[in-house]
Amino acid sequence: MAADGAAPRVLALDFDGVVCDGRPEYFESGWRAYRAAWPGAAGDGARTPALAARFGELRPLIESGWEFPVLIHALLAR
Repeated sequence: MAADGAAPRVLALDFDGVVCDGRPEYFESGWRAYRAAWPGAAGDGARTPALAARFGELRPLIESGWEFPVLIHALLAR
């Protein structure tokens, strides 16, 4: 309910992984944030299909978007 007691005019629904597979988009945004946070850590050569696949496997462990680049950093550090 709004502060004035009126019903909200906007309804937002989260269909993360229900309607479509968002993992490619999550990996892309995570990769861009990773490169911004750790600019010298890894070049584009580190961005492999195997890295994206491992990221996708671990995606269910992520609770918030800020964790995407941290996950990529951890995967590349191992």
